[in-house]
Amino acid sequence: MEMRLFILFLVVTALTKCQSNQNDAVDTNAIQERKTISFIKELLPDKKDKFPFETNAGKLHYDSTLTLIASQKIAHNNAFNQSQISIDSVGQYFCHALVNEIIPYWYGTTWDFNGHTDRPNEGVIACGYFVSTTLRHFDVKVNRFKLAQQASLNIVKSLACDTKIYSYSNPDKIKMLEELKSNLEEGLYVVGLSNHVGFLFLKDREVYFLHSTFLTPGAVIAELAEKSDAFMWSDVYYIGSVSNNPSLMKKWLNGEQLAIIGA
Repeated sequence: MEMRLFILFLVVTALTKCQSNQNDAVDTNAIQERKTISFIKELLPDKKDKFPFETNAGKLHYDSTLTLIASQKIAHNNAFNQSQISIDSVGQYFCHALVNEIIPYWYGTTWDFNGHTDRPNEGVIACGYFVSTTLRHFDVKVNRFKLAQQASLNIVKSLACDTKIYSYSNPDKIKMLEELKSNLEEGLYVVGLSNHVGFLFLKDREVYFLHSTFLTPGAVIAELAEKSDAFMWSDVYYIGSVSNNPSLMKKWLNGEQLAIIGA
């Protein structure tokens, strides 16, 4: 009888601990979700109802999201090899998933010049490492340390894979943004600045800058490029396509290692 009671006690204790861990996980995810939404509202108060991001942060653990994306990569690779989808469809998925399912977890992660954390909102991260780490977590085969340590132009060249790079030197910034809206396809791009690097996301004739900023708030954020001091203060701009880049998309599908220019 005592043995049965002891076993029952162990079962109840285990179930209670399991439930407690689940509650802790839910609380952690809920905190991340609130933090993400807070950043969106603070950064774009006049456009919060039209914000084009559909964040999944908080709905799944980060590792679960990475696992899901890995399975989606396999599915897209199989479908592409069987001519069921085009490389453009692959690029559209790449853009959507990176922007909505990976990067939002990183919002609020503290910037530091030497930061290279491998976990969102744990430790600190520099601008180059934000780009290289999110891509590496998306299963782009690239050495995130070597890529992040290159000059911004070489980061863009490495990801552009010999496709066209749009470059500007001391441009009229507003005119340049209008040209980008008119001439570039919607999607994800990498942009190298004078002393900075990040992603550009073009959607609904708006240009958003996703980056780990050294300016206020000193963290990973998404903001309108035209309202970003870090973006607007640059003297040079090097812009290369990510999601509209067939060569890069095929390398991602096939798991090919990216060559790093300058390494």
